[in-house]
Amino acid sequence: MIDEEKVRLMTKAEMIQKKDRRATVTAGSFFGSDYVAFQVIKGVIGVIIVFMLVMAGLFLVNAEDILTKFALDELYQLIKVVIIIFLSILVVTIILTVLVYTSSYWKARDGRGEYRACLKKLENYYKNQEQEQNEG
Repeated sequence: MIDEEKVRLMTKAEMIQKKDRRATVTAGSFFGSDYVAFQVIKGVIGVIIVFMLVMAGLFLVNAEDILTKFALDELYQLIKVVIIIFLSILVVTIILTVLVYTSSYWKARDGRGEYRACLKKLENYYKNQEQEQNEG
């Protein structure tokens, strides 16, 4: 005979696990600050790589104009502007990464707690079944 409570608990546990599996497993293996710091480092590295690629591409496309039409003082000003833009993008990326991944960590942590609670109920259910079989 199928026990509906057992099926319900097992289904709920599986749905929780499938819904948030990647986020829960990843976030669950870190402390909150470590998880956010790791994501910030990944984001910063990504921004640096993309920015350098974009700047290299722009330089290659406009190399002749940049080297012939600009004086040395104008090149220094251009480099200062590029550095300011880069730092601005980096700061915005860090802020957004911290906000997004802090929220993501807490959601995953809550989901992990819900999953553990469901497994605990299932464990208690099995203990009760075992006790009933031993008594009966």
